Amino acid sequence: MPASVVLYDADTSLRPLIRHAWAEVLGHNEFGDEDVFSSIGGTAPAEVKVMRLVSHAVGEKLPIYLLAHHPTVALLDKAVRQSLADDV
Repeated sequence: MPASVVLYDADTSLRPLIRHAWAEVLGHNEFGDEDVFSSIGGTAPAEVKVMRLVSHAVGEKLPIYLLAHHPTVALLDKAVRQSLADDV
């Protein structure tokens, strides 16, 4: 887990952060922004780990189901930024 919290807002792309979390949890970075998490080795326990990392990095607790409902980097980026905007 990152040592410090970096705050993001609804206008900041989270794709680099999400890619990093996926790579850390999956143990590889052989995926694109449109690849479905489960098709590249993602499991339910891995979803929990990814969402914990992303939540920590943005400084806000995000629902675990976001990754299940938005299973690509691109979709998850949009969903997390929308969640951050809704909380403002």
